[in-house]
Amino acid sequence: MTVRVETTTNAEQWDSLVDQSPQTGFFHQYDALAVLADRFDATLHTLVGYVGQEPVGVFPIFGLERGPLWVAASQPPGVEINTGPALLNFRKLKQRKAEKRHRDFVSGCMEFVEEVLDPDYCKITTTDRYGDVRPLVNHGLDVRPSYTYVLDLDPGAEELLARFSSDARSNVRNADESRYEIREGGVEEIREIVSLVRRRYAQQDEDHYLDAAFVADLYETLGEDAVRPYVCEVDGDVASVMVALEY
Repeated sequence: MTVRVETTTNAEQWDSLVDQSPQTGFFHQYDALAVLADRFDATLHTLVGYVGQEPVGVFPIFGLERGPLWVAASQPPGVEINTGPALLNFRKLKQRKAEKRHRDFVSGCMEFVEEVLDPDYCKITTTDRYGDVRPLVNHGLDVRPSYTYVLDLDPGAEELLARFSSDARSNVRNADESRYEIREGGVEEIREIVSLVRRRYAQQDEDHYLDAAFVADLYETLGEDAVRPYVCEVDGDVASVMVALEY
């Protein structure tokens, strides 16, 4: 059976499908995509592939203007996030059938991009869990692999610590807990964190695209369990900060 590609604006339905795929990430969530679309003045298209009534894939794509160009992208230009196509209900299939369904799904999505958006430029960035990019190559996209590390947290803190270098293990175990405090904050801490990060980038003559309002929008839209700003203070002074995304 052929793959049929449709768009949906039903956030609950979309998130249900996103939850079923082993290849999705934080920014596949509808509310996260909507914040991106609003912040970067883009039009969001959430594509779903079906074989009959069975969903087989999701693919978020943004349409937006950048200078003289009309752009189709899985993330607004300059934003270092990963979305792109993600498959579901494919593990039960034999390899040949799974690969054909995958090709047909991506083909249907790219036909939508070409016929509806008709972009001058197209960029797709996938998650680390999306391992087969051949269907994208088939549609003329230049593929540039990038690599990251995926750390399994299941073994627990002690086993993870044992994998660290001896210096890192020593620093963790010998830290004077009376001198530091690590706290989780909210919007006020987000503003402080983004300000510190932007300042650090500026010291290195590097551009930084994030602004506090965007991160605060994510925090207020997706909730404190999803966007978690951390501040580490040593002797009462801020020493390190981060915003962790949990999905």
